[in-house]
Amino acid sequence: MQIPEAGSLVDGRRLIRMKFPVSGSVFLPEGNSVIFMLIDGEAEIGGLKLNGCRRIGSLTSTEGPYLMDAQACRVSGPARLLIGTSDGAAAFVVPNPKGESLILLDIGFLSQKAPNANAMWLLHEVSR
Repeated sequence: MQIPEAGSLVDGRRLIRMKFPVSGSVFLPEGNSVIFMLIDGEAEIGGLKLNGCRRIGSLTSTEGPYLMDAQACRVSGPARLLIGTSDGAAAFVVPNPKGESLILLDIGFLSQKAPNANAMWLLHEVSR
């Protein structure tokens, strides 16, 4: 599955919200991006293998942001984990051609009902 080029550029990053859960091989766009998605079964994303996924619903993470309707997956490969552990991560960064992609397994992370702290956390993480 190819991640669509649709999205807007914000501070040099493409913001992408996947409408449907993804599975199989997922190709990342080149450059810096933030991708909100869910996984259906197993997926390979930028050299990472994601499996053992489970819905975790809404809760405040120990890393700070409030997860609106999230999922956690086992992550194997070269990722910088942001929320969770390699046994169950909800957010991580993976290198891609010409940049990196921040993946959030929560398509409602920046929804209208999300706390402003989520946007602030995301801005902090993309500026690292």
